[in-house]
Amino acid sequence: MIQKAFLIIKIFLVACICTLFSPFFNHSTLYAQDFDSEWQDIFLQLDSGKVQSAQQLIQQVKEKAGKQNNYPQIIKAIIHEAALSSNGKDPNGKESLFV
Repeated sequence: MIQKAFLIIKIFLVACICTLFSPFFNHSTLYAQDFDSEWQDIFLQLDSGKVQSAQQLIQQVKEKAGKQNNYPQIIKAIIHEAALSSNGKDPNGKESLFV
């Protein structure tokens, strides 16, 4: 009876530890590294004023992320698409990309 209780406690503790450390083994952080160079290219295009080229690269990132089920990158691409589709201007006419 006591051994069974200790076994249950051990299983519970192992489950708690695995739950606690699971964010460190998240694959999205590994996938984020796959997209670093793509995002650098996108930001270089934006800095150069090449919005259409940046939009094409963002679309490619979104497709690649979709194939990998990398939802954080998909969301990031959608946010950047939305910001660029509004022409990057606020109602006062000032540039407002990602500010």
